[in-house]
Amino acid sequence: LDRFAAATEVGRKRDDVVAAAWFAMIDPLVGLGRLDEAEVASERAAELYRNVGDERGLRRSLAQLGNVRRRQEDFAGAIAPFEEALELHRKAGDQQAETRDVSLLGMVKEGTGDVEGALAAYRAGVVIDVETDDPGAEAFDRGRIVRVLRGAGRHAEAIPELQRVVELAR
Repeated sequence: LDRFAAATEVGRKRDDVVAAAWFAMIDPLVGLGRLDEAEVASERAAELYRNVGDERGLRRSLAQLGNVRRRQEDFAGAIAPFEEALELHRKAGDQQAETRDVSLLGMVKEGTGDVEGALAAYRAGVVIDVETDDPGAEAFDRGRIVRVLRGAGRHAEAIPELQRVVELAR
């Protein structure tokens, strides 16, 4: 990674190309279990995409940064990149990415013990699922809501969610 970083210094005049190279490094590094380096690659890609005004690249690299931190179990550190990626995906009208971001945001909020934050994220996912007429995704997101409610001892609130899952399965 250090050699790659040094080599990219030469290409600073082409920050868009360097950003794409950093972004391309993320998945292979994650696949190798080199999460600290994947985090650096995600941060550098996001910074460069922000500098060149590439919103699509910025959205994708922020989502990757959040995902890397989630894999590191740095749930609190994953929240800000996921929230920013989510806002940018909403602004761009990318509902598929928005759905993914909401789900991942729910997972990291759940990981921090933020029950209400996790429920809000998963419920936002249900709204998108209903809007996009995706009953399978709706059932999945409601299942996550049930898991959080049950984990918080709020069993009575879980029942209507489970009933809706049954309705969706018919």
